[in-house]
Amino acid sequence: MPPPAVDIVIPALNEEASLPLVLGDLAALREPGPGGAEPAAPWLRRVVVADNGSTDGTARVAREAGAVVVEAPRPGYGSACLAGLDWLRANDPPAVVAFLDADYSDHPDELPRVVGPILDGTADMVIGSRVLGEREPGALLPQARAGNLIACWLIRLLYRHRYTDLGPFRAVSWQALERLAMADRDFGWTAEMQVKARRHGLRIAEVPVSYRKRVGVSKITGTVKGTILAGWKILSTVIRHSAGARRPRPLHRPNGQGGPVRGAPSQGRQTARPTDHPGRASRECARADEAAPDRHPHPRRRRRALGGSPTDRPGGESTTHRPGGESTPVAPAVGSTADD
Repeated sequence: MPPPAVDIVIPALNEEASLPLVLGDLAALREPGPGGAEPAAPWLRRVVVADNGSTDGTARVAREAGAVVVEAPRPGYGSACLAGLDWLRANDPPAVVAFLDADYSDHPDELPRVVGPILDGTADMVIGSRVLGEREPGALLPQARAGNLIACWLIRLLYRHRYTDLGPFRAVSWQALERLAMADRDFGWTAEMQVKARRHGLRIAEVPVSYRKRVGVSKITGTVKGTILAGWKILSTVIRHSAGARRPRPLHRPNGQGGPVRGAPSQGRQTARPTDHPGRASRECARADEAAPDRHPHPRRRRRALGGSPTDRPGGESTTHRPGGESTPVAPAVGSTADD
């Protein structure tokens, strides 16, 4: 039985110098190893380069290397990724799709490490973490590291899942990806995928990947404007998709170990029952009072209904006494919620 097909989408904008290096490393994965050994990635089928309006020879060098070139004229990282996925959707979709940058900062030869958990059936989505892997000094700029840290912290706060990176090198099963209904067309693409994966209950894994200085200057973190726009879009994407979502409980931590278990199913969260809501409880008491006024729960009103007068405290104010001498009004009990 042939292995599941894996296709790669590479968004590219003016990467004529670096793209041949990326495509060359990917081609080497399909070649037999020393002594006729099996290729490192026999499942690698097609490489799709989504040209995001390049004005250099990006499309030309991609075709010369045997890649499929898809035009993505609308500006935006996410727009290029969506164009690549549209092409795959119309041309025999793969079992797994991987994403890789065209600037040669990622290591294409580590693709088997990223795709492996999905092919093994232990994960639906895998993030290549530059934080967990080895980084060339100066490869991950300070502004990128700070933004990445804040975004991961915010995801952990709102979604109860610990990511270490929002890096571009990733893979996801086609079936799971279609469930996510990706829509972001620019800087929020990676964050959207990761928060939607959490909300849809995908099995998520992170693997360490290496990272080096890119060829050329970054179009995002290489400029102040790009850094601010990207940071704002990523954080707003994380917050926007959390609206109305029930925060899942922390994942099970076996044997007291810190950190969530990668890919563990989300446990249901204990919440207050509908009848435990104070407003609902009050309305239910009111309806009960109308049906049986002689059993009114409030002592003062009950005495008045029976013709008596309030005598709990000087001045006639009725209260409920609690241990310690403190007097407070009675409040309906509210169910507790589990949180960490």
